[in-house]
Amino acid sequence: MNSKFKNILLDTGAFLLGGIIYSVSVNMFTAPNQIAPGGITGIATILNYLFKTPIGTMIIVLNLPLFVWAVIKFGIRFTAKTIMATLALSVFIDLASVFIVPYKGNAMLAAIYGGLLSGSGLSLFFMRGATTGGSDLLARIIRGSFRHLQIGKLILIIDIFVLTAAAIAYKNLESGLYSLIAIYASSQIIDGILYGIKTGKMMFIITQNSQDIKNAIVSRVQRGATLIESRGAYTDSDSEILLCAVRRSEVYKIRDVVKTADPKAFIIVTEANDIIGEGFSDIESDT
Repeated sequence: MNSKFKNILLDTGAFLLGGIIYSVSVNMFTAPNQIAPGGITGIATILNYLFKTPIGTMIIVLNLPLFVWAVIKFGIRFTAKTIMATLALSVFIDLASVFIVPYKGNAMLAAIYGGLLSGSGLSLFFMRGATTGGSDLLARIIRGSFRHLQIGKLILIIDIFVLTAAAIAYKNLESGLYSLIAIYASSQIIDGILYGIKTGKMMFIITQNSQDIKNAIVSRVQRGATLIESRGAYTDSDSEILLCAVRRSEVYKIRDVVKTADPKAFIIVTEANDIIGEGFSDIESDT
């Protein structure tokens, strides 16, 4: 019972804070500068420009078909949370439009800050297992079948189609270009917040002194490593590859360890976009 009540409080707090942040993005930066922030909100912004319809209200109306789809795809429990999140966001957008002072300065700054704020607001909804409808919900539906794709990147792909409509409606190509900047900034913030904790580096260390390097990694860096038998194609000599997942701040420590144990070692460092397991994030918490 306590756990359920705690989750309700966390959901409510995240939805309220996310709605406030997102409403500032729309009312202060994007809508006043003819920038469509993407998805249903972007379409609602365009309709507001053309017909003076309330942005928040139109977000709810346009999301109704997607809510039906979500019930079929995910069930009523997920959809109920998404409806709550969408209502919170929509209400805050319409309420905030009354007293928020629009920023009508540099359009580039409006696009950047609008995107950063919208991404921050949306991330709060995503972290609580909900979406705010539109391209966010559609991205969740697609990711259900393709879990290797990141939500932020999916939203970016989906929202590209909104840019054409924005350029046509505003009769200004720059509006579409600024919208692209806002959408990209939003997607980067979303991926940074949702995946940043789990990202890191993957290091491949090819050496003939694997035992000393392995022991030093375990004792000095407190990381594990996997040993893989290998044979060099150029030297035709046996060696071992140490496979090691580390945080970005630990790369230099591993390099120092390898340099001391085997100056002739060959090191490859690559990006690891999602690291799940002991020392990083629990597999149960992965979404």
